[in-house]
Amino acid sequence: MAIKATAVIVVTCNSAAHLSCLIASLNNQTIKEFKVFFVDNASKDETVLYLQSCSKNFKWDFIFLPANTGFAAGNNKGILRALEEGFRYVMIVNPDMELHPSCIQELAALLDRHPETGMTGPVVLYGGNRKAENLIQMYGIKADFKTQKKTILYTGQPLSPAIPSVLEVDYVLGGSMMVRAEVFKTAGLFEEDYFMYNDELDLAFRMHQQGYRVMTTRQAIVWHHHDWTKKNKRGYFLMYYYGIRNKYLYFIKWKLYKEMIREAVLEIFLFPYRIAWAVKTADLRLLWYYYLGFVHGLLQKKGKSTMWE
Repeated sequence: MAIKATAVIVVTCNSAAHLSCLIASLNNQTIKEFKVFFVDNASKDETVLYLQSCSKNFKWDFIFLPANTGFAAGNNKGILRALEEGFRYVMIVNPDMELHPSCIQELAALLDRHPETGMTGPVVLYGGNRKAENLIQMYGIKADFKTQKKTILYTGQPLSPAIPSVLEVDYVLGGSMMVRAEVFKTAGLFEEDYFMYNDELDLAFRMHQQGYRVMTTRQAIVWHHHDWTKKNKRGYFLMYYYGIRNKYLYFIKWKLYKEMIREAVLEIFLFPYRIAWAVKTADLRLLWYYYLGFVHGLLQKKGKSTMWE
């Protein structure tokens, strides 16, 4: 089988509002040696119709799933297709991303230059009404894979030549990452028990166990058009419910019980401070979803929560 260049996996679920921006940026890539696999998680809006009818000047394929399988399982479907078709690199892109014209080229070039690197990612800038600010959301993440303590690098700083051109990190944002295809063969796919959130941390942990490095490059840029305003309450409920639940699923999966107990005790003591945080971020309901995720993680509730049906 001839080795092909890059497969781009885009998992959609009621994503119609963002797709025109993403498709335009894919159309404008400086290289064309890539194929996009759109994996739809049972959208109920105009997502499928748009994807089938919009103008695309790149190779693409469509995978329709009859139910919402989440970020992990949806991407795994696309990854398996990419592996079957012999692609060298697999890029994961969320629908609310906009790629700079040289993004795919720069990420693939970095992997070409560094065969020991299994995962890479771009510098992620705030999009939406903040795009003109040229501010960094993240430029990779440093993490302790036992405690899951994370440091998001360069967040809130303006993009400038002072930012390192290439940086070694522990992992990158799952919504805009490029992974060497062989990594998925040796380290495995995304953990489907999580449904969404914490997937990239788990994958990076397994990658590091295999001896791979993770690098970011400032030469590759994406804009993240997520709604960070307080009005996006459902977005915050989802993010923090699954985020805290999967944190404890991770502890249990990797038998990190000492770290889990320490973190659980801390969460109980932090409850009074979480009240003000919840009101400031969304509203008081966020506190409910956060601690429900905490309890469900300890109870090992996996996959999609029935709350979001």
